[in-house]
Amino acid sequence: MRVHKVFVYITERCNLGCDYCYFRDKRGRLLRGSILNMFVDFLYNNSLVPGSFEISGGEALTSWDNFKGSVACIRRRFANVPLGVQTNGLLLNSQRVAFLKKNRLRLEIGIDGDYNTTFRHRRLSKIDYVKVVFAIRECLKQGIDISCTMTVHPSEVDKLYKNFAYLVCLGLNQIDITPAAFMRWDAESINAFKKDYLMVAREFGDGMLDTTEDKVLYGDSVLDLSLHPSSYVFCGDAYLCLPENKKNEYRLFTFGKKAKVRLKALAFFLKEYKRQRSICKGTFTCKDYINSSFRIIEKITRPGYLNAKRIIELHDFCKEINLGLVKKKLLSRKDSEPIFIK
Repeated sequence: MRVHKVFVYITERCNLGCDYCYFRDKRGRLLRGSILNMFVDFLYNNSLVPGSFEISGGEALTSWDNFKGSVACIRRRFANVPLGVQTNGLLLNSQRVAFLKKNRLRLEIGIDGDYNTTFRHRRLSKIDYVKVVFAIRECLKQGIDISCTMTVHPSEVDKLYKNFAYLVCLGLNQIDITPAAFMRWDAESINAFKKDYLMVAREFGDGMLDTTEDKVLYGDSVLDLSLHPSSYVFCGDAYLCLPENKKNEYRLFTFGKKAKVRLKALAFFLKEYKRQRSICKGTFTCKDYINSSFRIIEKITRPGYLNAKRIIELHDFCKEINLGLVKKKLLSRKDSEPIFIK
């Protein structure tokens, strides 16, 4: 086993209630420092050096002391591995921005576009929205490496291009467009997504549009790992959506005096990802790994559990655009020509 990225979810608590939230079955739990220590020591002692760590939640900054302790724990063993934090930005202030800068933390902030779009699904007040915008500008001013996740709800898909352009005007230049899972994507909304995504690719290309997930390749036995607040470990962030009983059944680790791998569960996931790689057309990228995770999730829950078929179709379309596999063909289309799904 080799590890590409490690996600550390330090809390299930959040100060927002986004209606499209992918993290299901939250119970307000916090990740215990002793569990994180055992997990980090396991990676270190087994020479499993990831390409990066991401601290997230819930909302990671709802417990500031826990967040700072998690940073210190990871840096204790992996001082030179890139470390980032995923946040909605509401709890950022000058003191916390200074901490991010001092500790060389990358920032990934979730904002879906202008106020009207963001409010509709995140229930932000206008004052809170202004706080997030101010925090983004302060981080940019301080030279913090900042990117953005723009979640697109099918009901807002006709505003995708407009919202992307708005975020660019805020000064953001690494924007990842993510279709909201668990939502009802029909043929009309999928075609609208594709049309606007293509417009974004044409105008902003690989400069503003974050295409990282379509460039990183995954080889044999390469996994992402995610540590949940309840101490469950899985093969990446996709498994946040699992119900509690499935998390318990398929967890990869147990924690006692030290972390131990559940070999049967590990063998299951390695076999499943190997099978997914074998049926993948072309290069097996980070996005293909995520798609594979969706398929595995529906295998261990039920078909249609998270509407994976539609989301995978959107991911595959984005991959083709971002890798340039069909860019020449698509860019030759007229703007008015729709891109129909099968």
